[in-house]
Amino acid sequence: MGNYFWSSTPVGIGMDPHDFDETYCPTTAAVYLVKTHQYTPGESCSDGLREMREHWIVVIDLDRRSDDSNVVGLELHLLLKEKGSSITILGPLHLGTFSKQRLSFWECVGEIKNIGGHTSRHWAYILHETALKTFASLSAARGTNWSATVNCQQFARKLLCDFGIQCNEPACGDSMSAVIDCYCTLDAWMKNYK
Repeated sequence: MGNYFWSSTPVGIGMDPHDFDETYCPTTAAVYLVKTHQYTPGESCSDGLREMREHWIVVIDLDRRSDDSNVVGLELHLLLKEKGSSITILGPLHLGTFSKQRLSFWECVGEIKNIGGHTSRHWAYILHETALKTFASLSAARGTNWSATVNCQQFARKLLCDFGIQCNEPACGDSMSAVIDCYCTLDAWMKNYK
C-alpha cells in the first residue's frame, strides 16, 4: 500500500482498470462512502509522533464484489498532486479493495442505475468522467488548492449529490478534521492555508 495522500497510489489493494468486467452489464451499483486512517511514513510532528491522516473515498461496486469482509469497487477521490503541494487532483481510474476491519468508517449510502446498459468497464470510465466534471465544478467555484472547502470530504459530498444520493450526518458533516489532520498544528495549517 502506498501513501494515498501524496501520490496517485491508492489506499486500497490495487487492481488494474481492466479487472472491471467487460461482458457483465449491471443494472445498478452499490455506492459506498469509506473513510480511511493512515499514518504517514517518515513524517513526524513536533512531538516526534507520526501524523495520522483521514481520507474520504466514494467506492462504486460495479460488479457486486463487495462482501461481509471487503468493499470492492471503483475509487473516486481527491489527492494532492505531490508531497509538499497544495494542488488538488482527481485520483486515477482504479479498482480497489478495502478490508472493512481496517476502515475507520464505511457505509453503503445508496445505489445508482446503469441507464445506458453499459458493461462494468465502460461504466467505470463514464463514472470517472462524471467525477472529473464534479471536480471541475468544485475547483471552478473554490479553486484547486487543498483547503477547508476543497478536500476529499467536500468532494465526496458533492459527488454523492451529483449522483442523486443524500449523505447522512455525520458521514458528510462539516468537519475541519480532514484538513487539520493534514498538518501537525493549527499554526502550521494556518501558514500553509495562506
